[in-house]
Amino acid sequence: MSYHSRVKRTGRQREHVLEANLIVHARFILPYLGNAMLNEIQPPTLAAWAETMSVLKQDDGKPYAKATKQIAWRVLRSMMRDARFFVGLIDDPTTG
Repeated sequence: MSYHSRVKRTGRQREHVLEANLIVHARFILPYLGNAMLNEIQPPTLAAWAETMSVLKQDDGKPYAKATKQIAWRVLRSMMRDARFFVGLIDDPTTG
């Protein structure tokens, strides 16, 4: 199952998912990890994603606030933890 498919499935399973989290998915996660299979997302993949996030800029050229990047990380980590439960993903690459 791809990360993008997982996002769609989670959105259907949990109606209390906040729209803000979906915006974070659409802006910060799906463009970079959306086509990756869940079991292919490993710590090096996440390190490359974090590096991309560190240089990402808003539409007006300003860098994103540290808090925004932390929210993106928390949303991604939450999705990966949910994947362990709902999909049976063996390892969670977001943990040390």
